[in-house]
Amino acid sequence: MNQPLISIIMPAYNAQSFIASSIASVIAQTWPHWELLIIDDGSTDGTASIAAAFALQDSRIQCLSQENAGVSAARNLGMQHAQGPLLSFLDADDLWAANTLQLLVQPMLQDPSITFVHGTICRFDNKTFSIAPEVWKNFCKSSNAYHNMLMHHYFSICCLCFQKSLLNHTLQFNAAVSHGEDRDFFLHILPGVKVHEVKEAVAYCRLHANNASLNAAQAITHERAVMLSHIHRAHLPEAVKHKALSALEFRCAVLAAYVQHDPLQALRYYFVALRQCWHNWNLYLLPLRKIRFMLFSRFSQTKYIPPEIIQYIHPERSKQPLVSLLIATVGRIDPLVRLLKSLQNQTYTQFEILLADQNPSDFLAEALAPFEATMPIMRISLPSTGVSAARNALVPLAKGDIIAFPDDDCWYAPKALASVVSLLQQHQHALGLVVGWNAQPAMKTKRGKTVPCITRETAFNRGETYTQFYRKEALANIWFDPELGPGTGLPYGCGEDTDFLLQVIAAGAPVSRTSDVLVYHPEPNLADPALPAKAKAYALGRMHLLRKHKFPLWFKLANVLYPLLRLPLEGKKAWPYRKAMFMGRIKGW
Repeated sequence: MNQPLISIIMPAYNAQSFIASSIASVIAQTWPHWELLIIDDGSTDGTASIAAAFALQDSRIQCLSQENAGVSAARNLGMQHAQGPLLSFLDADDLWAANTLQLLVQPMLQDPSITFVHGTICRFDNKTFSIAPEVWKNFCKSSNAYHNMLMHHYFSICCLCFQKSLLNHTLQFNAAVSHGEDRDFFLHILPGVKVHEVKEAVAYCRLHANNASLNAAQAITHERAVMLSHIHRAHLPEAVKHKALSALEFRCAVLAAYVQHDPLQALRYYFVALRQCWHNWNLYLLPLRKIRFMLFSRFSQTKYIPPEIIQYIHPERSKQPLVSLLIATVGRIDPLVRLLKSLQNQTYTQFEILLADQNPSDFLAEALAPFEATMPIMRISLPSTGVSAARNALVPLAKGDIIAFPDDDCWYAPKALASVVSLLQQHQHALGLVVGWNAQPAMKTKRGKTVPCITRETAFNRGETYTQFYRKEALANIWFDPELGPGTGLPYGCGEDTDFLLQVIAAGAPVSRTSDVLVYHPEPNLADPALPAKAKAYALGRMHLLRKHKFPLWFKLANVLYPLLRLPLEGKKAWPYRKAMFMGRIKGW
């Protein structure tokens, strides 16, 4: 037992979308002494071929198959072929941390009397990688693992390791039930067994559209049959029995409410649970906890799974990405040259430049010539129909993994692209990043803070287009609104930047924000006589944007009053600019 072999059993049915990353998380284990038994349960997709490809590369992986008979039969087949003294389970759509097996086996090596170790599981959204809060925890947990399992299914099958000798060569999963089979299995093992709990999250369970759908009536029937067979054992103390019966009725109430969508039936189960054991504190605390999550989840900070877990799902993100810089330009030469010079000075060189030239054919030829000789620049000529239409024309041409939209009058700090790549690698959950900007490079720079997720309301906080960077997958079916932005011929002189960001957020893509100043852009010149007219056009665009995205009345009112609230901070010289902005927003409303 100094270096025990752990037999990992992975049942798989039509899991071609997920199984490769699950297997990769096993291969990455810091504990090297394992065998992985993949049981193909009659899959009709590419699951078997993916598993076989991994088996050819790693001799520790073995592929088995059976006609479709369910997850319990697959696990039973795996246990029959297991060679190691320790057993563990991992579903084909779940993931392990790299040190999972190390954490699970270590307590048994340190204390031979421990024969069963479990950790915790973290459930996450497969698209956004946000962690789903664990609402139905056990507030009545005791030091007796068997009693705890009778009252609450408090650990998952994918986060444990135990000695195979506990099976006594006869115990199997009950293939006759479709719900609660793993809990039934644990309840046969746990009596009299010394259990150790690892506090860390060791398994990550994906929530996705292909998760097995639950038949509520069948789930309740099977749950009751499984649990009653254990609860009515003669040796169980009466207090534990009543609390377990109460917990069973409460579990049925949860299934009736959230799966069956039958609130009256849920209340019936709930009142039966109260009669069984009124001092079962889970009956009071868990509904309150659920209500709290429902009411306040919007105001709590979203949490995400670690970057190393996301890299199993997206291994390409660990590579050096190509950055595509999409620039729409019209009527500017010197500012564009300044931008291109700043790109020449980037410490990160894996980028391409796509230029939508809305000028006469020879307008930029001389200025671009030296840059085209040293940097990858693709230039397309377009009619001058606005910045949004020009950017939309460039998006399909971009080959990069990361896409950005610098204005033709902004410029980048030398470390800008390197910092963006580094931050997106640190925040693997993020599909976009909004960086800080300033009018000029500061003498001293402070290390910025990164906010995990921008909301609809905070999208308006200095979220200009030239500060936005996106992973390419975030932009599927996202386009700039051709009615918004400069050059359209319509009165809406801005808003295309925030509109684009709001579309990405509405599609469910997490976008992070850093206060690191990586981009520079001129501030409005308050002495410019053309500025009030521009401010009015910007104001009309802002109010059109708020209507389009159906922002509430209070938020529209705050936007109208904002120019007046800024005046005391900016002084008399800003009055024409802020007055034009205020009047434009009033008119736009």
